[in-house]
Amino acid sequence: MVAASALAEADSLPSVFYSPNHKYSAEIIAPDTYKIGNDSVLVVRSGKNAVVRAAANGYITEVYWSSDQNYVAINNRNAESGDYLWVISLHRGRVVRKPFDHVLKYVDGGSKYPEYKKFEFHKGWIFATGWDKRGELGVREDVLYRNIDDYIAIDYVYSVKDGRLRLVSWDLSKRRRWK
Repeated sequence: MVAASALAEADSLPSVFYSPNHKYSAEIIAPDTYKIGNDSVLVVRSGKNAVVRAAANGYITEVYWSSDQNYVAINNRNAESGDYLWVISLHRGRVVRKPFDHVLKYVDGGSKYPEYKKFEFHKGWIFATGWDKRGELGVREDVLYRNIDDYIAIDYVYSVKDGRLRLVSWDLSKRRRWK
């Protein structure tokens, strides 16, 4: 069952997201419209031609087009199961980064916050925050734990070279959970 808040959010978002020059578009199409197995499909187009088609679920919350229009970062929410990040090379027509359901390295707080090793991991989200003037992609990962009010946020900066994400920098910080 999808939470009512997730449905309300999905209803308030556009179904198709366009690049600033309107050359490209991104959308998730329901399985009854376009099938790859039984999944919905993420479709990124250049005009009427599909650049990328990939099985996806949920809905798109935000889309960030690189200033040179070579890449797009897509934040994809799957109801209450979390936020996912896609990075797509528009010119190569390939997915550079696909969503995944597990949190990366710092579930235990890393060496900066070792006290988090004693807490039970609850949920993690990963999403793009936008492209900077250098063409680098900002990415945020939030890691939540059960029974505490703090969470860990990891802010990453990636460059995209030769169709690959390369980590430029990262910063780990402790934040207060929103209520």
